Amino acid sequence: MRVITLNVWALSEPFSRDTGARMRAIGEALGPLELDVAAFQELWTQPARAELVAAGRRAGLIHVWHPEGTWGGSGLAVLSRLPILDARLHRFRPAGVAERIHQADYLGGKGFTECVLDTPRGEITLIDTHLQAAYAPRERYHYVPLRTAQVVQLADHLRRIERPLILAGDLNLREESAEYSILTGLSGVTDAAAALDRRQDTWLPANPYTSEETDPPARIDYLFSRAGRERVLTPISIERVFDETIQIANRTAALSDHAGLIGEFEIAAGREPLAPVNPKALKMARTLVQEGRDEVQVRQRRQRAAGWFGLALFPASLFAARWSRRRFLRNCAIAAGGVGAAYGAARLTLTETLRPAEVEGFDAALRTLDELGNERAAGT
Repeated sequence: MRVITLNVWALSEPFSRDTGARMRAIGEALGPLELDVAAFQELWTQPARAELVAAGRRAGLIHVWHPEGTWGGSGLAVLSRLPILDARLHRFRPAGVAERIHQADYLGGKGFTECVLDTPRGEITLIDTHLQAAYAPRERYHYVPLRTAQVVQLADHLRRIERPLILAGDLNLREESAEYSILTGLSGVTDAAAALDRRQDTWLPANPYTSEETDPPARIDYLFSRAGRERVLTPISIERVFDETIQIANRTAALSDHAGLIGEFEIAAGREPLAPVNPKALKMARTLVQEGRDEVQVRQRRQRAAGWFGLALFPASLFAARWSRRRFLRNCAIAAGGVGAAYGAARLTLTETLRPAEVEGFDAALRTLDELGNERAAGT
């Protein structure tokens, strides 16, 4: 079966560029690829979804799964020639940094979708996902523990799937990273490009949309696979696609800010035992997740202190205004106190409502790692 993965970068303007024209170009490219399944990420807007769903139907990808809505909708979509017997979205916990709304990971509702596909050789599971992004270089390490918690949740779920499976998506991690080792070490999946020695970067500085970025070329989009209990799933080819330039309004453009991948997999009868949990991956994951939990609690304490300080500014400003003889200064003091109170209330709301959920996300990952450790100790 032939599978593609592509981050289509279909956000509302100005958060992406040339979205309509790019979606039409991507849609036109689907037919010649003779696909069985397309896994998309960042398909956020309704017009972009409608464009690609219609193009997919013309290409024979008549079975569709995607959530409705923009914010909170995950941005994931699966188009398939094969019937989709079941599909469900699993939200990541933690899902992102709530106060960094400009980064969209939290509000986007990131997670992974699990689709059961009916192939002529039996059912397989397709997982489409988009992990936490890294953003500015100075912040890069900050997101490693968060992304690790997401990887732990994903890997644990993969480990419990009995069918042959394919994992596709924008994982925002590199092969040399800790998160890559944790994913493969906990779930037993095989990186198709590594297995076939066909590694190709999917984040390219030569892309017209990323040419101003300082990041070097990177392989951050993947197709992984793993055998099931009664059938094996073997990668037989993988190539980079959707990496060409196009012309939009007399400008050189690209289909997306990422390149995509197309992989071909063979399904056959047979058995491959699930690899045991890798103890090194387990230890590395526990260290990073604990580090992330500790960092969240530090932010929580700082924001709580900032919140109470902001609230304290209001009565202080009223006291100052009472003793000021000038109306202008009184008004300035009251206004400053109001701003401080609003800031403090916002900080406390964030600290007492959203931050505990972030801590619980890391706690859930730690509990999962304990369970995987127990599984390894029991030899199951």
